[in-house]
Amino acid sequence: MDFESDLLRVKKESDCEELATVDAYGDDEVATGWMTCLEEVLSGIDSVKVLGQDVRLTGFDIERENAVVAICRNGKKIARISLSSIEWPKLNKAQQLWLRAWTRQSKN
Repeated sequence: MDFESDLLRVKKESDCEELATVDAYGDDEVATGWMTCLEEVLSGIDSVKVLGQDVRLTGFDIERENAVVAICRNGKKIARISLSSIEWPKLNKAQQLWLRAWTRQSKN
């Protein structure tokens, strides 16, 4: 088994949390684990909607208080957007599950 295929085989939000935080010590490493998993799971998505506008998804980063955010570009403008504020294109079940798991975890 490899990491990438494990990410797509998750069945429950708790599976996502376990994969994202395995061997993580401290909040910084937990955030990095989530970002790494979300980057991989959402890697094929190039365009999302923010406030009804199509924008380019260029990557992910970690903000204050260890929140994973999407880096979006519209022309020369760049914004760091909460994942829950994005309108995502049609996602597969694993992608949906990962986003739900992140949203639940980030509220704790």
